[in-house]
Amino acid sequence: MPQSVSTLFSAYASFAGSMMLIRSMANELIPYELRSYLSTAIHYLFTPLSHNTTLVIDEHCGMSRNQVYDAAEIYLKTKISPSTERLRIGKTSRQKTFSVAIEKGEAVADEYENIKLKWAYVCTEPQKTIHSGEKRRFELSFNKKYREKIMDRYLPHVLKRAKELKDEEKVVKLYNRECPFNNEDGGDHGGMWGSINLEHPSTFDTLALDPELKKMIVDDLKRFLGRKEFYKKVGKAWKRGYLLSGPPGTGKVKLDCCHG
Repeated sequence: MPQSVSTLFSAYASFAGSMMLIRSMANELIPYELRSYLSTAIHYLFTPLSHNTTLVIDEHCGMSRNQVYDAAEIYLKTKISPSTERLRIGKTSRQKTFSVAIEKGEAVADEYENIKLKWAYVCTEPQKTIHSGEKRRFELSFNKKYREKIMDRYLPHVLKRAKELKDEEKVVKLYNRECPFNNEDGGDHGGMWGSINLEHPSTFDTLALDPELKKMIVDDLKRFLGRKEFYKKVGKAWKRGYLLSGPPGTGKVKLDCCHG
């Protein structure tokens, strides 16, 4: 072995031995709490500060649906680019085109008033001790100096645009509460509220009903839909129900008209 390499190896071995000795002495002389504090402080000092802020938008707010999550889910369908690698595709009998949405783990870029934004769709698998479905959320990241503008202008823009898209689709939602489950602690836990698209093939055109009675119901529905502010003013729930009666096997169903 050349003299220079041997000298370098000896110096490294001596340095390593000294560091191990110092570490051993530090562990004995310095309390664990102080060592932990120093380690955290050093890590903070040498970690570059992030310029981004991330907003976490969960699917539910307690037991209720998160309106921002639902709006983001609709809005982001218009922001999918050719570079998106994984997409969820679906189609129902009433849809003329395929519905497209981003898959979990994917990200979508957006721009608002020259501000670069990044949306990520995140799903968390449930813990083994909890009998519930996966938790879904959107994460919105952007430069923290634009936080006020994002909160005051961009998010309202997302809500407004999602409502416009939803009105264009005219999809009726049927909301129900999932079945409760029993946890390992023996207690009963109610399920979350969920929704599905109501896509029954029957329409008013196919409804076997007296024409005059059918016209009366349709006119009543139109009047009901135009009186949302009146219901709000008098403090009554904006909903209406119709109960059809007839012989067995004629396809009766209780109709409820409401708006969330």
